[in-house]
Amino acid sequence: MVMCVIHAGDALGRGTLEEQEQLDASFGRQNHTHKILIAGNHDWCFERREPNQ
Repeated sequence: MVMCVIHAGDALGRGTLEEQEQLDASFGRQNHTHKILIAGNHDWCFERREPNQ
């Protein structure tokens, strides 16, 4: 049986790199064969530039 976890959008509160590291650690602890993360509009650290603030 293939196990999969999917998180679709807005995984982070403010989009900081620290939050991304915590998410990475959390996903790493999941006992699933496949892990899919779809970044949302608050997940700016997955983009190449910082948001306008």
